[in-house]
Amino acid sequence: MPFDPKVVRGVSTERDEYLAYVTPDDKYAMYVRKMPKKELKAYQTDKEVEVFMVSKRDNTGVFSKGDLMYYPFNEGEDNQGGCTISIDNKHLYFAMMKNEGGMQPNIDLYVCHAQTDVFNEEWGPISKLPPPVNDPKFWDSQPTIAADGLTLYFASDRPGGYGGIDIYVTHKNPKNGQWSVPENLGPGVNTDKNEKTPFIHSDSETLYFSSNGHYGFGNYDIFYVRKDIKGKWDDAVNIGGPINSVGEDACFFVSRDAKTGYFSCFDEGKVKGLGVGRYDLYSFPLYKEARPQTMDFFFGKAKDQNGEPVVGAVVEIHNTVTKEKTNAVVDSLTGNFMGVVNKEKFENFTITVKKDSVAFNSTLVDAKKLAANPTSTAAPIVVIVQKAEKGQSFVIDNLTYKTNSAEIADESKVVLKAFAIYLLDNPNMHVEIQGHTDNVGNPKDNEALSSNRAYSVKSFLEEHKVPGKRITAQGFGPNKPIADNKTEVGRAKNRRTEFLILED
Repeated sequence: MPFDPKVVRGVSTERDEYLAYVTPDDKYAMYVRKMPKKELKAYQTDKEVEVFMVSKRDNTGVFSKGDLMYYPFNEGEDNQGGCTISIDNKHLYFAMMKNEGGMQPNIDLYVCHAQTDVFNEEWGPISKLPPPVNDPKFWDSQPTIAADGLTLYFASDRPGGYGGIDIYVTHKNPKNGQWSVPENLGPGVNTDKNEKTPFIHSDSETLYFSSNGHYGFGNYDIFYVRKDIKGKWDDAVNIGGPINSVGEDACFFVSRDAKTGYFSCFDEGKVKGLGVGRYDLYSFPLYKEARPQTMDFFFGKAKDQNGEPVVGAVVEIHNTVTKEKTNAVVDSLTGNFMGVVNKEKFENFTITVKKDSVAFNSTLVDAKKLAANPTSTAAPIVVIVQKAEKGQSFVIDNLTYKTNSAEIADESKVVLKAFAIYLLDNPNMHVEIQGHTDNVGNPKDNEALSSNRAYSVKSFLEEHKVPGKRITAQGFGPNKPIADNKTEVGRAKNRRTEFLILED
């Protein structure tokens, strides 16, 4: 298979650079560099230490020489590195060896939150992930976070696994922020030897890792596994030679567009003497069969009726075709969110903002239009939400019907299914479905059409387990316009289905 590695300029120097990671937006590289202490602060010694670095990519695609990560990183004697960051570049997970209270130093997982951007000085405090994620007596390292910001994979030598070092996964509850008890990925991934340096691509379905337990070419080889249709991991596949060699092949990751593989290496035989130092970072075109799925990023904002951010919300993404559901990463302070969708699997998808006391909402997005816009320039998807209180009415966006018919459009059914789940999650809520039309045509016919559409929605919700006693329906035809019927834009606004909250 083709293998044409190139040294990554800027990141790679005469020093050692390893445990590298390029952020999901491809703008930054974060890595460990070995440097003499005397080049750092006031130390007068040639002893080398590991420092946490960040490089920014310029408009030509070349990374800078690198800067020390800002405070609170690189303070004291603690070694930090092996990082992963959420798709919005806000939540950095990494490993740190820390001496706590005279105890034997141990490597555990930590998190730090960026206030604005990874390439500035505004970072919050470093926090250690609590038990059961970290085991205080054992090695927990090499984290990798999925695109939902809630699924964290890592390597650990804790007891109860299949070998020495195994790969585990833990899930974060989006409502209370608690992490689950880590689960071993099982014998399809882990062996009776060691598995390490996991990397989950932003497709959330392709995991790369290094192993000396699966059949390979040498010491450690790079493997990948994919999730099947049931969400289970298939058998591990060796990525092949000459990507894998007789030496130790590890620390592998793939770009967002799925076309480029990266690895750290000092083996001149493998990289043909292309390096500029000892351990360097290399990239190469990844062959098609080993690529993950291509993903598109989107950015959005959740706002209330007054234009203020909705904070503390959960944002869900629903594939209208496959019915798959995932989460976007949400900024808890601003209500901004970012998510990813699969170009090949998504035709349309809905975005739903969930929070206690917030009325149901769902925005339908055309994935093809999204794919035509670069993430950096695309306008944010704005979701307006309302309070869920008695007497409040709201319109579900993208609830449409076939022309001159009460039959619900196919693309709207996934929205109504989500609304049914919302009603089941809020068992005290009673609603009245109110159908409205524009003033084109016979008023009596329009009243009948609006009534039939309202009852069509009621029947759909009942079919999806919502008790009929909680739902009433009524049609108003053209009698309650909210916009001028003289324009097509106004008429479109008047053709709507409203939901009036009778009890909450």
